Amino acid sequence: MDKTTINYYFSKGFEKVKAIEALLWSIALPGFGQLLNKKYIKGILFIALEFVINTQSHFNEAIRLSFLGRTDEPPASSISDG
Repeated sequence: MDKTTINYYFSKGFEKVKAIEALLWSIALPGFGQLLNKKYIKGILFIALEFVINTQSHFNEAIRLSFLGRTDEPPASSISDG
């Protein structure tokens, strides 16, 4: 193999790693994959939507209760919301 061919395969492998990294970040924290791909408006929008949805649905409180083994108990903040 000549140097050009090696550089081609190396760059393709690097692009694949970057794509997988963006995918994993996006799964863990919606919006961060878009920020890595330089789609800033879309990334910030997803981060803001995640924050609003999690806050309004009391999702983090439900996760905390499940870690404590109290899955039958509704989050306290959702009871007072009516």
